[in-house]
Amino acid sequence: MRLQDVNAVITGAPSGIGQAVASHFRREGANLLLTGRRPELPESHPDDLYLAGDLNDENFVSDLAARAGDHFGNVGVVVLCHGLQKSGPLSETNRR
Repeated sequence: MRLQDVNAVITGAPSGIGQAVASHFRREGANLLLTGRRPELPESHPDDLYLAGDLNDENFVSDLAARAGDHFGNVGVVVLCHGLQKSGPLSETNRR
């Protein structure tokens, strides 16, 4: 197992690429803290820690970082698979 005992945070874990990455990391032996906007994971493992929330919310991000530190002590890998969407006219869009 190539990721044995690696502590990883994976965003967007309930579906799509985030779900696939979480499944792969789990098979490879990683310890997982998963996050997404859905209230529950459709596929979960008893050893995984899942926190539901919106990464656009600064308070949630702070809580996620604190929980990761409390749960693992340190984090070796962070995989960002969440989708972000902003709506509005193209002329009002900027890089931020």
